Amino acid sequence: MEKKGTHWLYGIITGIVVTGIFIALSVSGLDNVHFANHLTDLPFLVGLILNAVAFSKANNANVTYADVFKSCFKVTCIVSVCAMIWYAIFVHSHPEMIKEGIATAKAELEKKHTMTQAQIDKGMEQSEKTLAYTVTFSMALVQLIFGTIYSMVAAAVAKKRPRPVFES
Repeated sequence: MEKKGTHWLYGIITGIVVTGIFIALSVSGLDNVHFANHLTDLPFLVGLILNAVAFSKANNANVTYADVFKSCFKVTCIVSVCAMIWYAIFVHSHPEMIKEGIATAKAELEKKHTMTQAQIDKGMEQSEKTLAYTVTFSMALVQLIFGTIYSMVAAAVAKKRPRPVFES
């Protein structure tokens, strides 16, 4: 039996909320503060739990843990795509952030004296070309990893009363 899906609605809403928090942190300058980076975790988890409960209700609790997890993971994928789009826009609209990161990394490498200046310059040149993509995809991967864990929690919360396949 095909299950009714709720992942699009909750995925888009959660993605907008999480992205909105990312934007607010970036505008306020708090995006580099360690604790502030975790302010998106709670709305992400709440969005997944709300999706799990709605998915269970939409299917009259005739769901298994795996069904709910799949729905929540689909929400996670949607949120990750929203986050990846935001990071891509942010990184490309703030190229000075890349230059500052490269300069900081170069200063750290020069302090260590483990590489020659030519090696450092070549490494920084290569990093400057790929850093925007690396940051964008690594942040999406982090969203997927946390989302997988949160999906497991959310799937455990939803009401489940699966009926036998062959009811008489």
